[in-house]
Order: sequence, then structure tokens, then C-alpha cells
Amino acid sequence: MLVARLAAAATLLSLAAGAVAQTTPAPAGTDPAAQASSPVTEANDEAARYAADRNALTGAVNSARQARYDADMADYRHQVQQRRRTIAQDQRRYDHQQRAYADAMQAWRVQVDACKRGHTRACKAPTPNPADFW
Repeated sequence: MLVARLAAAATLLSLAAGAVAQTTPAPAGTDPAAQASSPVTEANDEAARYAADRNALTGAVNSARQARYDADMADYRHQVQQRRRTIAQDQRRYDHQQRAYADAMQAWRVQVDACKRGHTRACKAPTPNPADFW
């Protein structure tokens, strides 16, 4: 629909421009009121209306495109920020898991050392579970 309007406006504008190009200036003593109703003036007015309509339509299309572009950029920034939050959450969780595993390994080493020194209770104890250090 929009393309058809633009094509029609361009066609009419080119026809009107041809009519304007064929005009000659009015003689010096011509009455302006008589000149206002001449076919040349009507063609000029029509061409001006079509040009104004085309400019308005082009401006509306460009405004709509700019609005869509701005919305796309805002959506992209939102997605980037959301991804960064997700990455930060994942990193905190990973750091927490590493700390729990390291703490469990430290407890296991203490347990093994106690077992090697002859504490049978430490030898019979279950291996530390990292989930217990969560």
C-alpha cells in the first residue's frame, strides 16, 4: 500500500514537473489574478501538493523506521544486560561450588591425616561431601 502510494506520487510528480518545464514566464503587464487561474499555476500547485504529500509520507516512513530501530537497540541493550546478569549469577554459583569442594577436600585431608596417625574413628568416618559445605 505504501509502495503504491509512493509510486503514484512519483508518477504524478514527474508528469507535473514536465508541465512546469514547458511554461513560460508571464508577460510583465499580466494581471496576477488572471495568472492564478491559469493551467500552469494549477499544475505548479498540484506538483507542490504531491511533493508535500510525498515528503510527509517519506517522513512518516522514516519516523516509523527510526522508532523500530530505537526499539531494536533498546531490546538489544536489555538482552546484553540480562546476559551479563546471568553470567554474574553463574560465576557466583561456580565460585561457591569451588569453595565447597575445596573445603570438603581440606576436611578429607584432615580426616586422612588423623587416620594415618591411628585414629580409627577418622578411618571409619564417611568421606566429606561437598554438598555439606554448601
